[in-house]
Amino acid sequence: MMWRAEAPEWPCIEQETSDLRYARPMSSRENEPTGMTPSELDAVAEQTRGRAKSGDVFAYFIAAAQVGNPAAAQALIRTLG
Repeated sequence: MMWRAEAPEWPCIEQETSDLRYARPMSSRENEPTGMTPSELDAVAEQTRGRAKSGDVFAYFIAAAQVGNPAAAQALIRTLG
């Protein structure tokens, strides 16, 4: 399963080297109360669940809209819960 970046010109590197999965979602926004729309959160949660089948997942929200990153992380935790 690929973690897709928001910009298609960015490289997507997919190589499993351990049982830890690392993701950097970059699409949180300040104008969204939960950092991302419900459909965006559902997509990230689906990718996270898929990755968790083969190891632990560390997702680090790193969007330029830094104010939205904590809300996005908390919303993802609730969505996965």
